[in-house]
Amino acid sequence: MNFADNIKKLRGAKNISQEQLAHKLDVSRQAVSRWESGESFPEMDKILRIRALFDVSLDELLGSADLDVIEKDDKKRKRAALDKAYRRLAITTAILTGLLVTDIGFSTIYFTGSGNSLAEFWFDQSFTFVLVVLMIIYASIPFNSLKKSVGKQAAANLYSEKEIVKGRQMLVRRLLWGLFLVFSGLFAVFTTNLNPENEYVSSAKLVAAAMFIACSVGVALITHASILYGRFFKKKIS
Repeated sequence: MNFADNIKKLRGAKNISQEQLAHKLDVSRQAVSRWESGESFPEMDKILRIRALFDVSLDELLGSADLDVIEKDDKKRKRAALDKAYRRLAITTAILTGLLVTDIGFSTIYFTGSGNSLAEFWFDQSFTFVLVVLMIIYASIPFNSLKKSVGKQAAANLYSEKEIVKGRQMLVRRLLWGLFLVFSGLFAVFTTNLNPENEYVSSAKLVAAAMFIACSVGVALITHASILYGRFFKKKIS
């Protein structure tokens, strides 16, 4: 007998409905239905919980199913979910930090020569900063939950050494491009004459604004790369 037949038989012997089994395993009833129809396999941790629930061995539970195939499928699912979560968090954080830098830059240009104090400037920026931090924390909640469910050890074994080396190379390249944009933008901003007495101050402010956008892109690139590829520095290569 295969896994689908076995789980259906074991569930029937215990007089447990699909809904009850789903509740015990923290999955949907549809997931249990797909297992019993042979459309999919549960994740490895769910298989172990099913084995403990029905008090049977893995061989009795899996039947003719290949454990290696199940483990590979489980690893593939976890990796896909983790990759998606990393990409989503990296993009969200990069956009928010980029917008924060842009806001600070444009506000700096506006406040220059306006007669307002530095305290007023930073008080005005504090609301934007707090809002961005709260949005990043909110965006990281599902990511942290998923990472916790996968487990640190499991997450560390999802990638080959070749992929780790490639990820580290991508991080270095993007960090260098990001730093180039940031320092180039800052240099241009600080060498631009924004004095109100400058007859070309309007054009100078446009140039400064463009350079601050370059800084924002650089910061966003650094943030995105650090989150997306920084994980590859957490595992040692043998």
